Amino acid sequence: DFWAITCPPCRKALPEYIKLQKEHASQGLVVITVSVDPAAKFKRANEILTELQSPLTNLLLDEPIDTWTKKFDFKSLPFAYVFDRRGKWVRFRASEYEQNPEKYETDVKNTISQLLAEK
Repeated sequence: DFWAITCPPCRKALPEYIKLQKEHASQGLVVITVSVDPAAKFKRANEILTELQSPLTNLLLDEPIDTWTKKFDFKSLPFAYVFDRRGKWVRFRASEYEQNPEKYETDVKNTISQLLAEK
């Protein structure tokens, strides 16, 4: 999950990712958050996760914004990549769900559930 401390939908999604991790860790799910905040705000990003009692690993994306926006075909936050057990990924971009933002969360959860059911 790529997120920023100034992104309300990102902050809203964090508890859901924490819940998913706690519920499905025994099945092999690993949720990693990637903060796209400037390095100076990374400490605050980690504080937010600590306040939420998060078990998630939070990484800092410290490349220049122009580099990673092109690399990840970034449109807007939040966006997430879900990888299956073989490393194949599905990308979820909130910008594709502007008409129905709740569907973003539902689609991510459903995809994770389907992938966890695969052996």
